[in-house]
Amino acid sequence: MRRVPRLRQPSLLAASPIQCTCTAAPATLPIQATARRTLATTPATHNRLRKALWKGGEAPGPEDPYAPESSQALRQQQLERELAEAEAELAAYEADAQHHVKTQKSDKERKHADEQDQEPARVGADGEGGEAKGYVPAKTIDGLEEIGGIEGWWDQEGKWGKESQYVAFARGGKVLDADVCEALVRQAVVEVLAVKSTRQDRLTGTWAKGGRKNFDRAMAVGLVVQEDGSLALKGDAEVARAIGRVSTIESKDAEHEAYLTPEEAKERVSQWDPSWKGASLQDAHLKFAVHKRVFQLTGHHVHDVKLAQVNTVADLISTIVKPPKPTKVADAVRERGELLELANVRVHDRRITPIDKETAVGRWKVITEELEKRGLPVTGHEHLPKPVQRKWIQGRV
Repeated sequence: MRRVPRLRQPSLLAASPIQCTCTAAPATLPIQATARRTLATTPATHNRLRKALWKGGEAPGPEDPYAPESSQALRQQQLERELAEAEAELAAYEADAQHHVKTQKSDKERKHADEQDQEPARVGADGEGGEAKGYVPAKTIDGLEEIGGIEGWWDQEGKWGKESQYVAFARGGKVLDADVCEALVRQAVVEVLAVKSTRQDRLTGTWAKGGRKNFDRAMAVGLVVQEDGSLALKGDAEVARAIGRVSTIESKDAEHEAYLTPEEAKERVSQWDPSWKGASLQDAHLKFAVHKRVFQLTGHHVHDVKLAQVNTVADLISTIVKPPKPTKVADAVRERGELLELANVRVHDRRITPIDKETAVGRWKVITEELEKRGLPVTGHEHLPKPVQRKWIQGRV
């Protein structure tokens, strides 16, 4: 009877070597083969890995983590560990709560003891028995006198010295009178020419604002227009040098006094030859110095775009001297006077409405009577109901 040979496991084949002994024999003789197998006694693969990872000590956990008994043991250990941590936290919380209660009690006792210690001092604050003299300790701050504080500190005297005072370069307000502006422009031109002839390096420096004395000194020097259109000083050389010293004095005046009245300025302007206003200001250094001094004296500043278009002294005067703008268009039209000369043009202070037109021809009275007969409003629509379309759009009934 034939038998099926027993099949071996692949792991055993890999673990145990197979030794075969073959003996050469003639082909006619039978071949004998002897197979010898040795059973493997080495530990499993996971045991070898555990020993390789945890050298020199015992690996934690069970030997077989996949066994049901080991998983239950691990779960039990984790529960015991969590329970121990929770009990430790609870004990720490109870200890903190007890310490807090003890601290509050000690604070209250200490505060009460301090109040008792201070009570005799309060009673005897006025000398011999404060209660007998009507002394009542205050329990709130209402009505108590406040000593010190920061209220009004900025306005107290002695807080600010001269070094803290702001000194503006130009005057506080702009000069609006045309004659005063023209007189101050002449003063600026004279001073710039005097500084240019004595100390040209001070044209870009800081000058003192000066006052009436500087103005009178500048008015004592005349101006002459030369052939090339430039201006030159005419007068005493000592006066010119004195005028030039205005650039060597630093400006320390906090306020600029108004030393020239419109009446005096108008009288002086009428005495001058108007040819000085046609002098050229093509020199950039001269123009910049004159503009800076005019800004310091009058408060009018000309920005660079307009200053580049200034070629003469008259251009500078017309730039800074401007009449006040009219508040209404009708006022501007009346000032020009060009349209008023036309026969078919009328200027009104307000907009002309259809009612004004009907009133001018005499029909508005008749229109009013007819509207009242029909029960219609003469003017306005406040008494009329609101349109229903708005409710439709908003989704209301």
